[in-house]
Amino acid sequence: MTTVEKLVSIIIPFYRVSQQRLDMVLTSINNQIGIDFQRVEVILVNDGGPQMTLPVSPVLQFTVRMIQRADNQGAGVARQAGMDVATGRYYMFVDADDQLQNVNALETFFRAVQFHGDRDILISKYLEQLVDDERGGYRYVVHRNHNWTAPVAKWFNRAFIDEIGLRWRDDLRVFEDTYFVGLACDLAEHIYYMDDVTYVWLHNAQSTVRQNDGAFTSQLHVWARMNHAYLDMIAMQLPARLLATFGDYVADSYLRTQKYVAADPAAFEREHQQLMVAYEDLWPQVKPQLKHLVTDIIETSGEFGDGTTFKLRAFIKQQDQLYQAHQKSTDRRCSVSSRQIK
Repeated sequence: MTTVEKLVSIIIPFYRVSQQRLDMVLTSINNQIGIDFQRVEVILVNDGGPQMTLPVSPVLQFTVRMIQRADNQGAGVARQAGMDVATGRYYMFVDADDQLQNVNALETFFRAVQFHGDRDILISKYLEQLVDDERGGYRYVVHRNHNWTAPVAKWFNRAFIDEIGLRWRDDLRVFEDTYFVGLACDLAEHIYYMDDVTYVWLHNAQSTVRQNDGAFTSQLHVWARMNHAYLDMIAMQLPARLLATFGDYVADSYLRTQKYVAADPAAFEREHQQLMVAYEDLWPQVKPQLKHLVTDIIETSGEFGDGTTFKLRAFIKQQDQLYQAHQKSTDRRCSVSSRQIK
């Protein structure tokens, strides 16, 4: 009997969701038309929640597997667990509290591969469901297909991900999407963008992004740690982009610390200093460009559109002091080593 190659592995991490919620997301996959379901596998990853029964239904048209993790480590680690057992040519990530946008969502990707060939990443648009405080109910916003932070509405080529050695990190409970998706897109040579809307990010007040009015944004120490790991990957895989990526971090760091109060200031200072010291050789090159970089983010970013450069001079002075202090420390160590050799 000939085994049919799986074109896509749809990985669904979940934690403490109801069986009904799982059934809804699986139904949105099962309702797809115009595709060969023999080429689809679905991998459910229970990220440390109560044991759940693998959905068994005669109407399901695709293969379903369940991974039960002992500990809750976050969506990123759960996605990686699914990737480690996946057999599909592409990975697709779907959250358990979301759904595919329409019955042609998967066909859009199937046809893209069929008519345009294999790509490192395929990216479509997606809808975000938001609470409408003025009129009640919900409203919907379409996210553009050039989104490089959300893992949804995308197919990632498994061979490409393996080639660059990209994995979800277990030390990132927030900003893990920015790390994985951002690096994949930065390092990809062939991305295919589609105008179709294929996914709906449904409103869930308990999600990490929306809990405590978006308190995850104050986790600046995790954000700095993520950027350090990001820069390490860029340095290894695409060194020509290292200076620009470092400049983006420093400019973003200025605006982010102006807008958000760090949940753990000491931890943020430690992570930020470690990053700046690791890439200190780049600071003298970025410093003269920093005002331009900050202004560019203000003019193009929705998140920091209300930012200013009023405190930029003080920020630059702080980075200079950090740079000079480390240079003096390095000079002292070199001097001691030189005397010991003599």
